[in-house]
Amino acid sequence: TDNYVPRWNGTTALQNSALFSDDNGKVGIGQVNPTSPLSISCATAFDLVAGTSTGQDNILLQNNTNGVGIGNYGPGIGFGNAEVGSAYKRRYAAIASVQTTADGDQVGLAFITHPGSGSTNALEEKMRIKHDGKVGIGTTNPVYLLDVNGTARLGALTGTSATFSGQLDTFGSLVLKRTNTYTQNWSFGISHLG
Repeated sequence: TDNYVPRWNGTTALQNSALFSDDNGKVGIGQVNPTSPLSISCATAFDLVAGTSTGQDNILLQNNTNGVGIGNYGPGIGFGNAEVGSAYKRRYAAIASVQTTADGDQVGLAFITHPGSGSTNALEEKMRIKHDGKVGIGTTNPVYLLDVNGTARLGALTGTSATFSGQLDTFGSLVLKRTNTYTQNWSFGISHLG
């Protein structure tokens, strides 16, 4: 059939495969009218069941080259830069699965960027979401729901019954303001004596 990539049926003939390539260079997998350079359609609903894939993922990446171990990266997706016609077909950012404990089933995500100005500088992990949902920015082992190792700015903190906003003042103190029917300020500071 026109635009289908043929496949051998294993016995006597060619037949249509799940691959479809239109005249504009767009490819569909399980999709006969691709709208992107690569369109993938999945007939099985996504679910939260771990273990053996039953077709519920549009793409399932696997890579066991690093083996089991805390901090070992699994499969990843790499991203190049935005420069057109770059002579360097390099990876400048990535997202990869990462084992976050000694249990090989406890896997999170690592977000990796290119901090250097040279094209050959090493990539660095900048953010991690652990298997338990804890997010670390500047740390690969977050112990809080959000764990930031470095300077952070919070525009607004929202609690269950009050709204907070916070900022560092010129003396390095954290000032939190609670706004409800009245305004109440708390200041926290660190004193360096000596």
